[in-house]
Amino acid sequence: MKRRYILFALLLFVFMGKVMADDYITTFEITNEQLDIEPNPSLENHYKLKINNLPTSGGSDDRYYAYFVKSATDPFDSTLLTANEEGCVYPAMDTLKMSGLMAIDSEKKEVEIPQSWYIYSKYEYAYIGYTYMDSTTSKRMCKISTTPIHVDKATKAPLPSASSMYSTSFALINNELHVFPEYPYSSTYGEFDIKVLTKVGQIKDVELLNKLAADYNANINALIEYAKNDTENVIFNDSQPISSLTDKNVAEDAKKLVLGSYYYIYNTATSTDVDLRNTEGILVAVAETNTDGGNYLAAFTDWSKFNEGGKHDSVDPQPQEANPKTGMFISVLSLAILTGGIILISLKNKQHIFKI
Repeated sequence: MKRRYILFALLLFVFMGKVMADDYITTFEITNEQLDIEPNPSLENHYKLKINNLPTSGGSDDRYYAYFVKSATDPFDSTLLTANEEGCVYPAMDTLKMSGLMAIDSEKKEVEIPQSWYIYSKYEYAYIGYTYMDSTTSKRMCKISTTPIHVDKATKAPLPSASSMYSTSFALINNELHVFPEYPYSSTYGEFDIKVLTKVGQIKDVELLNKLAADYNANINALIEYAKNDTENVIFNDSQPISSLTDKNVAEDAKKLVLGSYYYIYNTATSTDVDLRNTEGILVAVAETNTDGGNYLAAFTDWSKFNEGGKHDSVDPQPQEANPKTGMFISVLSLAILTGGIILISLKNKQHIFKI
């Protein structure tokens, strides 16, 4: 008999909870709400996710949030909203985890998403919700859109080109590797493990070099595939967390550089936890000698000088006096300009530290 009463009480509690949730947590139809992406004028290749035409409640204390899902058919996670005798419980916000609710600043109309959202290949759909105090009942209400809004990141937030996806130097200063992603990212990550892989190797395919000299942009994908598949000419291949990119000592690797030879510097973000957009970046560099006698890689961009004497018929090192003297990391002047640029970037975004 006692068990029967306990069971009845539990069922009543569950039933009351459901009635309470149904009373205070409801849905609304999206009419002209719209998510949009705008460039962030203070940071190159960075964006702001904004929402236009926020819904209004007619009550007070309106607060807004977004819930991102991977596809248009994924449902809203109803466990994120609860209710008690005072109405809907104000939901907890999490600006780091894509599985949680993201706050929407009602004044700026901006969604407080993690910067890494821009390099995820999914999470392009978001339910819009809001909570408010009902002036008639003095109870808090929560509403969530019946369908999610789509944000086309590929169109609205394009990533940099492969040749400018990363700022990278190899053994230029203190025999260190420096990698700086030029796309939106943050040193603070919530739930997904993301790493940046860096691979450096000598380009031994003379036909590929000649194609790059003839039309670099048309053959850059072939260079990327060459770098990804290369196993014989690699002098450096390692990854590190994107949340803590540090300067790696490559003194021993730099000793393997052949002066006057051409190299690729390949970078990409990888993750086993979340699907990423294509973040592959690649540079062509030539091995040169520092004023202190150490070897380093200087970015090579002036392809018009590559075959001034006709097409190359080998990948043998080129005479040092014939090497290009333009591009990053070549002269004291260019080094000063680059250093100034990095300092400016660091001042604009103190989460990113990039030393050269």
